[in-house]
Amino acid sequence: MRKEDLFELLFTTGLPIVLIGLVWLLVIAYRVSLRWGVVTTLLYPAMILPHTIRHWPRTKPAALTILFGLLLMTAPAAYTRLVPVDLGEYDQVVSGERHLTLTGWNKTDYSAIAARSDTVVLQMANADVTDDTLKYLEPLASLKELDLSDTKVTDAGLQRLRKNSKLETLRLARTSVTDAGLSTLETLPALKQLDLTGAKVAPERLQKWMQENPERMAIW
Repeated sequence: MRKEDLFELLFTTGLPIVLIGLVWLLVIAYRVSLRWGVVTTLLYPAMILPHTIRHWPRTKPAALTILFGLLLMTAPAAYTRLVPVDLGEYDQVVSGERHLTLTGWNKTDYSAIAARSDTVVLQMANADVTDDTLKYLEPLASLKELDLSDTKVTDAGLQRLRKNSKLETLRLARTSVTDAGLSTLETLPALKQLDLTGAKVAPERLQKWMQENPERMAIW
């Protein structure tokens, strides 16, 4: 079984277990008294904790059932955070800097990127990279070079790069980025090299961007 399938199984198994535990707690409330049951129902879920504590150990089995279900549901997220996915040859340390070369790799889950906050160079010029994929780049505070050529990234997705303040080189060749996207990139203080070959950015906008800083270079 693939790890992704196992994670999905754990979540889909844990959810009904949690629901069973919640219903069980409600049943216990009515067994205590009709009044208590009605109050618990009307104020659910605010009454879950007071109800559980006040009628412990009656509620203990139901509470443990909920806890078990929550553990199953959160296990995938905890595993991903504590045990980063092994990227093998795609993850290299070059001259003391982490380089991730994911262009052309055979997987579709990019979440492992977020666990490598020390990444300096990231190449992910793949057609399945979208605006949503860029959320995994937000923790990469050391990122200096990024290749997003031939991806489905748009102006909206570039908003997610605002936290990558050390970004110096960005390749967006053959993407749908426009002048609006360039406006977002202008807020990146360290950005000096841009590849917008085939993008929809007006040449005069790029020329103005370069004129503002002699160290800037762009191709389109």
